[in-house]
Amino acid sequence: MTTLAQGDLPNDTGILRTAVQHNRANVGVYAAVVRGGTIHRGDRVVVSGE
Repeated sequence: MTTLAQGDLPNDTGILRTAVQHNRANVGVYAAVVRGGTIHRGDRVVVSGE
């Protein structure tokens, strides 16, 4: 859920409010797992054009 606290990140209702204002309430990511494991804030993310 976008508004609930996640790990060391606090709950933030502004996230959903911003999605509603700018993206018709649509928030999501399509991804392909290249290597399984745990990710952490600050980890490198590579975005491809596929």
